[in-house]
Amino acid sequence: MTDEPSGNVDAWGRHLRSTTTRCLHVARPGDSVVRGVTTTAKNLGMRVFLLDGSRIADKATLMEEVTRVIRAPEWFGQNWDALLDSLRDLSWVPADAYIILWTSADRLARDSPLDFETFVGVLIDAATRWRRSSVPFHIILLGDEALRGALRLVADEALCEH
Repeated sequence: MTDEPSGNVDAWGRHLRSTTTRCLHVARPGDSVVRGVTTTAKNLGMRVFLLDGSRIADKATLMEEVTRVIRAPEWFGQNWDALLDSLRDLSWVPADAYIILWTSADRLARDSPLDFETFVGVLIDAATRWRRSSVPFHIILLGDEALRGALRLVADEALCEH
């Protein structure tokens, strides 16, 4: 993984304010990325949803984690369509921009590739919708080198090359 903004607050800020750059980012695991992104987001009025990938092994555990993190409304049906609807709405957590920061994302890619592919597709669809409204929506996945390869197979057109 080359030249990601790592923990550099200014680099993340420039990148995450954009609605024109690609929405899907891969970074090496580490606290500096989490700190850099969350600090930048706080300073810029962005909302960060921190998904703990160590809790996510399949669709069921993914839905549980997403429900917890985005504080999904009661109507959330824990299925792919409801997830997409929720991520396109987010009216219960208003912000100037949204960031999904997914640690250990390589776990789902390895343990349940079909769920990984479907979830990434849902995230990209939600990002596309927000960006049409000029609202930045970025997805940052932290994981090993194999993660970038998995993303190239399922979402190359959305993958940002740092």
